[in-house]
Amino acid sequence: MSDIVVTTETVDVTSLDKATIIASEFRTFMCEMSSSDDPRAATTFYELAASLGAGHSCLDLTTLTTGEPLKEWKTFLKSLSVVTDVTDVAETRTDHRPKTPIILDGNRLYMQRYYLYEKRVAAQLTHRNQSRPVPHDGVTQDIVKLNAGNDQKTAIYLALHRNLTIITGGPGTGKTTTVAHLIRLYRSAMGDDDTLRIRVAAPTGKAANRLAEALADTDQGEIPVSTLHRLLGQYADGRGYRHGPQNPLIVDLLVVDEVSMINLAMMDRLLAALPETARLVLLGDSHQLPSVSAGNVLADLGQSPSGFSDEMRSQIESALGFDPDQPTPEVHHHLQDATIQLNRNYRFTADTGIGRLATEVVEGVTPTLATVDPELTLAQHFQQVSPVALVPLEVGTDPGRRLLEMYASYFALLQGRPDVSQLLAAFEQARILCPTHEGILGVNAINAFLIREARRRLSLPADPRSHEFFHGRPIIITRNDYNLGLFNGDIGICFEDEGRTKVAFQNGETTQELLAARLPEYDTCFAMTIHKAQGSEFDHTMVLLPPAGAPPLNQLVTRQLLYTSVTRARKSVTLLANRESLASAISQNVNRMSGLSDRLIAEPLDQNPPVNPTDQLTLF
Repeated sequence: MSDIVVTTETVDVTSLDKATIIASEFRTFMCEMSSSDDPRAATTFYELAASLGAGHSCLDLTTLTTGEPLKEWKTFLKSLSVVTDVTDVAETRTDHRPKTPIILDGNRLYMQRYYLYEKRVAAQLTHRNQSRPVPHDGVTQDIVKLNAGNDQKTAIYLALHRNLTIITGGPGTGKTTTVAHLIRLYRSAMGDDDTLRIRVAAPTGKAANRLAEALADTDQGEIPVSTLHRLLGQYADGRGYRHGPQNPLIVDLLVVDEVSMINLAMMDRLLAALPETARLVLLGDSHQLPSVSAGNVLADLGQSPSGFSDEMRSQIESALGFDPDQPTPEVHHHLQDATIQLNRNYRFTADTGIGRLATEVVEGVTPTLATVDPELTLAQHFQQVSPVALVPLEVGTDPGRRLLEMYASYFALLQGRPDVSQLLAAFEQARILCPTHEGILGVNAINAFLIREARRRLSLPADPRSHEFFHGRPIIITRNDYNLGLFNGDIGICFEDEGRTKVAFQNGETTQELLAARLPEYDTCFAMTIHKAQGSEFDHTMVLLPPAGAPPLNQLVTRQLLYTSVTRARKSVTLLANRESLASAISQNVNRMSGLSDRLIAEPLDQNPPVNPTDQLTLF
């Protein structure tokens, strides 16, 4: 029996405690700054900071249960010296730059910085949303001849005829293939000009590497792929970026993948650094987890009424010979002709296995899953029953056997002393995913259990300080090191090389090796959080969900987290959970408060929002 036994423990999630402390300190500071001891001010300031800590870009005042009419509450807020009502600003100022740290915009309350982020992102996206056909008359026929689905052809047509294109779709819907076709046709349309500057980027190193590998398989030649931080030229101290409005990127076509992971502040920085002449293609899956920091940009774009205008629908039908399979919107919004959803899945069928599970999660339906027979191994279940397995995880059960099954082949490989290339390839086949680091079902406990098992099988001393970096130990970087070129989320494998202990990292087609002693901060990586796994894919994944009602984990296990975890799998997924925890997760749908979607519908839109802060109040 292992020491991983399920309980209904209360988990100390440190980030929640930090958010509470920050919100309390912000409340105190704002009350002092506004010279107000009114409890309404204290409540509002606390809830505003708490909302930002929870990932919202603003506080929707209609969500406050104050017992006082909203109109009176807003009138009180307007009387505070630290609050500006932007309706008044719009009437009295021409630069629309509020001077207070807190902004009231309709029923939404913002810290000034996030109000400006939203305004600038909406204005930038709308300004870039212009028709701009490539200078090649035959490109339309080239698109028609592609071996691709109609939705992919439509996406490519948009990207070659507009400055901004937003392509959304789940795993297996052909986003990467679409990008490969797009780059090839763009190069051809521009005369295969060697001076063309095409860049591809993603929020994390892992996502960037995966995209680089996928594009390499499509014979697109050398295409620079990097993280957004590296693309923008983040300084070594992490405090700024080389590229911005005064020093824009040198790029003709920029493709950005995994946009759901990009927070509002980073999207603002990216758009500000992009020259007006550049084409921008944004890719992502709006059903995935939102960014760790405030904002939910891709989902906000997806919440805008979907579908093309009659004019664009007619243009596509005339050019490509088919009616685009997109709905007709009831409300006009700025980006409707720049946005397309890829619906056909080339990896999963919608009515079976992983595809069906993902669809049910998105639709809020608790899935009916086949429970693994205790007499069967997981491999036998996948072969005989379904690529989706449910291992009931009730209080008092011991999941140790199933955890070990995930790495049975890897542990067997370790005992044969393979070379590092074999280790890297083998380790990427499977991964255990957890909602958090803490708790008996958290990353820390699962990694500790599997490390002990690996050491036992390799006949190493039980003391973890002995042979710490044993041959085959997987590690994950937890802090960026710009000098070494290692970033938070990068995964490496320890190995021995002529008596020296090294760690190897796979970067696209190349392998980076360095001495273990030079590693920046790291953790073991048999198990990783679902957030860290975003942007990665594995053949087999195992997802651990705590029993429903285990506080405060039940606040973290949401529909988006479950969807993200199950769609990391290419071939099979095992859920260690009970049916109540699955139902609980699916019932908790993340709806971050934001005004971005509405700003893309509202008319008119300010095309020149303020860019640079004027004083220290913009820290808020």
